[in-house]
Amino acid sequence: MSNPAPISSSERIEEIDIIRGFALFGVLWLNLVAQSYTLAPDGVFDDLATAPLDAFIAPIAQLFVSGKAMTLFSLLFGYGFATIMSRLESRSSNANAIFLRRTAILFGFGLIHIWLIWIGDILHVYALMGFLLFLTRRWSDRSLLIFGLCLALFSQALLEAVLQYFYDDPFPWWSILDEGARRRFEVFQGSSYIAYVGELWRASWEEMWGAPDYVSYCTVTLGRFMLGAWIFRMGWMQRTNELRPSFQRWAVILICAGILLSLVNMRLYEINDSLAFAIDPLPHLVLALGYAAVIVSVSKSETIRRAMGGVAAVGRTALTNYLLQSVMYVFVLYGFGLGLLDKLGATLCLALALATFALQVLLSSWWVRRFRFGPMEWIWRSLTYGQRQPMRLIADRHS
Repeated sequence: MSNPAPISSSERIEEIDIIRGFALFGVLWLNLVAQSYTLAPDGVFDDLATAPLDAFIAPIAQLFVSGKAMTLFSLLFGYGFATIMSRLESRSSNANAIFLRRTAILFGFGLIHIWLIWIGDILHVYALMGFLLFLTRRWSDRSLLIFGLCLALFSQALLEAVLQYFYDDPFPWWSILDEGARRRFEVFQGSSYIAYVGELWRASWEEMWGAPDYVSYCTVTLGRFMLGAWIFRMGWMQRTNELRPSFQRWAVILICAGILLSLVNMRLYEINDSLAFAIDPLPHLVLALGYAAVIVSVSKSETIRRAMGGVAAVGRTALTNYLLQSVMYVFVLYGFGLGLLDKLGATLCLALALATFALQVLLSSWWVRRFRFGPMEWIWRSLTYGQRQPMRLIADRHS
């Protein structure tokens, strides 16, 4: 077996990087909207100059992006985990140890992120579910698909049914969440970063890990990971040129079905929010897969592929860009930065997301022309393999 090493630029599937880049934009946009609308007191955005436009933009975000971007990001993580495990097993007798060390390092990044930068961290969850995904590496394709679908689509509904059986609405921990949101708004609008970090620590224990919804968040994520790993096994993304007509047909089917399901679910939230929450994962998964199929379909055009090269660069450096987005939240939204949390309605959240992502496209495009990895990707890989990885592209040409 050859020595294990990170994937090279020539081995990357460009469509995967493009899909990941677009997913990261969706995550950025919805994180901004979620923070503004969950941390600010009720009615604070009603008098904004953008309020009439916000009333139009917010449902658009709910319909097309909310839940779908994170679903797509999770599918891609599962696909990436399976890719890495497959490569390691073919190149190293120490594949299991390397994979587990890589995942443990990601968990460490997640804890640093959630306790020092931003409460909405997903990295620690992805790492924990990565450990569980590791246990399925010998499962059959059929088992991976069935269990993945069950977890991704039904575990949230099952937990909701159990909670409805044992507790009356409103659930008792909702008051803890509401109290935490009010407390955080005051702390986050203050000028003390130390107080902010203290609140991150408190909220992570009391309101994230202490809430039953965290369990369903993890199980749904694991299901999506399993589906992403199953897609890798099917080899579809490795044969996009051959299968592009099939991607085009499925793109139409999935987009139409996903939009219809999302519209129905948005209406259902007005009637029975518990039922709507329980079936949320279905429209999220269908529309996320539709987006992926659309991107693969249009990537046949060389003109479009070149135009999306910057988005692909963001996708290649996704960990770095994800963390940079969190740094932006801290600087722009909170009181020890610009303090704009209560001034950003849905419209300005979209404008800020577009501006931030455009900057990330420019920086990432510049970076990948010169370096093999993003800065955080380089640290991650160097720690994983226990040696400093070559960073500059020129090092590849002389090695």
